[in-house]
Amino acid sequence: MINDIPIAIHTFDDIESDKTPEDFASFIEEDEEIGFAGFSKRKHLTNILRFYDARITGESWVNVKDVLNIIKDSLVKCIRVAPVQNIRIFVFPTSYDFIKEKMGGVSGACFWKNTMLVFIHENSDLTALLKTIVHEYAHAFSLNFLKRETLQDHIVFEGVAENFVDSITGGKPNPWATALNKEESKRIFQKLKSKMNSKRNDLYEEVFFGTGQYPLWAGYSIGYHLVSDYLRKIPETNWPKILKTPTEEFLFRSGWM
Repeated sequence: MINDIPIAIHTFDDIESDKTPEDFASFIEEDEEIGFAGFSKRKHLTNILRFYDARITGESWVNVKDVLNIIKDSLVKCIRVAPVQNIRIFVFPTSYDFIKEKMGGVSGACFWKNTMLVFIHENSDLTALLKTIVHEYAHAFSLNFLKRETLQDHIVFEGVAENFVDSITGGKPNPWATALNKEESKRIFQKLKSKMNSKRNDLYEEVFFGTGQYPLWAGYSIGYHLVSDYLRKIPETNWPKILKTPTEEFLFRSGWM
């Protein structure tokens, strides 16, 4: 419990190197509220764990006690600003080199309200864990009230989450938030205007992960700068209200549309 809010953190001790994504998926029991860690079927969770290559390749994983302490500290900061009814966190290993090399050894995902997945590389020093938890917490809160379906939804959701990180943790923004400056972000946004209602996964991957004509992390940078402009135009920063705000209001009140 943190401030009377139920918290459940699922992690693993003594992970062996022969464990596979399928093994980790099998360890997760079905829950009547959130299914399998936020998925309706175990096979969907398995697919995500395969994508993140949930395994270790060395002899040992990170110190679980350190992981739990950082997560709890992060949640205290978030709950103080924007409390939820409950929160569930599932922590998995990852051997995905991109996460180690580009993201400080930590990544996260959120597909269902009040539920987040965290992936930690065996060589991570856990520096990035606090910001990852705060970022995913913003998604976990927002999904109680909003749907994330279209390209514009994804752009705004990520922008809100990165500005939430700035507000809670301070310091330098994450590298994906500022991979492009505001002028570059606006230029690409103009090219994407007619596609904002698209639900195509391939377009999403192009915009966020650089698989096509757009730079790596373009979607994160566009969202970060767009939401920053929105926040400058509102009278006060009320995070519970901001995290419930519909996509369209961010687009038009920011001045980007």
